[in-house]
Amino acid sequence: MGFWVQIQLPAALAGKELTLQPAIVERRYFSKDRMYATENNVYDQFLDGNWVDPKRLGELPSGPVYSLRSADFTYTSREQHRLWQVWIDSPTASPILELEVKYPRDVRQRSDGRGYMFRLALEWAANEADRVNSASSSELMEKDGIVLTHKSTQVLKLHVPHSSDH
Repeated sequence: MGFWVQIQLPAALAGKELTLQPAIVERRYFSKDRMYATENNVYDQFLDGNWVDPKRLGELPSGPVYSLRSADFTYTSREQHRLWQVWIDSPTASPILELEVKYPRDVRQRSDGRGYMFRLALEWAANEADRVNSASSSELMEKDGIVLTHKSTQVLKLHVPHSSDH
C-alpha cells in the first residue's frame, strides 16, 4: 500500500532550499490520532524522491518503483516550474499525509513563523477531500486535528535545482 506525492514549485525558487516536515497519520475515532512519522521510515522514503519533467504534473506512475530511481530531470530556463515526486509506503489503508513546507526566509512567510501546512486524506470517499492552507486561505490549526501542530518529525531539506542554462 502507498501513494505518490508531487510538489510543484515556481522556477523562482531555483537554487533555494525548502524544508519539508512529513508525517503519516492514522485516524482513530475513539482515541488520539496516531502518527507514523518514524515508525515506517517516512523520512527515508521522502529522501528517495526526485525531480521530474513539470509536464508530468498529475501523471503518476501506476505503482511503486523500488528499483534504482531515475535521474533527476534537467531543467532549462523555459520551464516555469519544478516538480518533485516520491512514492510513500503506507502502513494503513486510509492514510492521512500531513506536510509542512517552509520556504526560504526571503520568500513570503506566515505570520507565526511556521511553514504552510497541507493535509491530504487519502480515501476513496469524496467527503475526505484534500484540505490545505496557503497564504490566502485560513490556516489549519491544532483545532482542525493537525498532528504536526503539536508533534514534530524529522525535517528534510530539499534543494530546488537550477536550470542547466543558468
